[in-house]
Amino acid sequence: MARYHQITANSYYEAGKSLGSLKASEIKRVLGDYKSSDFRCAVLRYLATEEGQRQYKELNNTVRMRCAEYVDELQGVADGSDCDYNDLFEMNVDCEMTAAIELVPVASHGVSYLAYMDGCTNVSIQTPGGNVYFGHTEDISPQIKDLSCMVTMEIRDGNNQVIEHWTDFVVPGLLPGSKFGFNKHGVMFGHNNVYQQGLNAAGIPRKFMGRSLLKARSTEDAIAILKTPPGIASAYSFNFLERTTNGFHVKNTLIEAAGCSSTEPMVAVFKPRGFYHHCNMFQHLDFPCHPEESSIHRAATLANYVNVFQVNHLDPDRDAWEKRSPGTATTQNSGGGLNDLLRQILSDTHDVKFPVYRSGLEPDYLATAGTGVYNVAAGSCDVYFNMASDGPPDFSFTVPKSTVCVPN
Repeated sequence: MARYHQITANSYYEAGKSLGSLKASEIKRVLGDYKSSDFRCAVLRYLATEEGQRQYKELNNTVRMRCAEYVDELQGVADGSDCDYNDLFEMNVDCEMTAAIELVPVASHGVSYLAYMDGCTNVSIQTPGGNVYFGHTEDISPQIKDLSCMVTMEIRDGNNQVIEHWTDFVVPGLLPGSKFGFNKHGVMFGHNNVYQQGLNAAGIPRKFMGRSLLKARSTEDAIAILKTPPGIASAYSFNFLERTTNGFHVKNTLIEAAGCSSTEPMVAVFKPRGFYHHCNMFQHLDFPCHPEESSIHRAATLANYVNVFQVNHLDPDRDAWEKRSPGTATTQNSGGGLNDLLRQILSDTHDVKFPVYRSGLEPDYLATAGTGVYNVAAGSCDVYFNMASDGPPDFSFTVPKSTVCVPN
């Protein structure tokens, strides 16, 4: 099975249809697993209620009014894979249904597939010299972890002008944009689920929001999109990274957004410094969420690495830490010691029950399907489908420099 696809399309519908055709068998597997899940049964019970019907209809109307191009894209996926659009739409608002029915695990035991597809980890390290290294683990259902792939998509308009060009980690049947990747404007990203309490049914479902952010020209552009009413429907955490056109000066921005029904969307912007990690819990936004057991354990494990960072951070040679150990010969643009440190952190399995690098074995319920490791100043993105091995990355991508002026 191919794990990387390059697609050029002349419309959003064509983009979706091409992707749907390429991944048809995988999409049917994912959709079949969803439709037979206990979670889907709970969703159908909720949709049989008056309140459930109202909220689902509101989500659908918002998407058609504010994300028409991505409705076309999802219709293309449905046609290309010979699946029903309504089934795919339902699967793409699973986060909102989870928030609506408050179905969040207390102890992460016996959780049915898809209700909790997103359980990712973000780690960033800022060196004394100012560079940023960033890593993201994409944690999804064990049943489908080997079906995911990387996709480079270019979409042109009727005048043959490129309107979107990005590379993204894609789960078949789900809209791109909510995992990790980068775009032609040099914006790199790794996004994280937050289990929100309650739902903003008038908001944009977060997979559609993530899809719209794929075309962001800058972090500021992404923030403006997230702050535009009606905002997001259910919570998410967004990490964006950029490098200036002169190369080494970089930006690292963490954005938390909640599905709030007030007139002003709830968005918190934070600039991580030093060693920073994020595990599916609000850290900067004052809004109720459900921290589940894996998130708490992963955060505790990652906190142990703060001491490693602090010891090295005090090195009088500001560049010594970054250059201390040579990079592996197989890693493009390797940062040596820091690339190795990020790999060590993101593949940590010391917590047998709830490790950072997840296996999907009980009592945990998700598995790490892919990992992205970025050297921001170098503009490199290394992708691993199995970081548990000591081998080279499955793919190494070069990220363009920012197409806009990025302040230092």
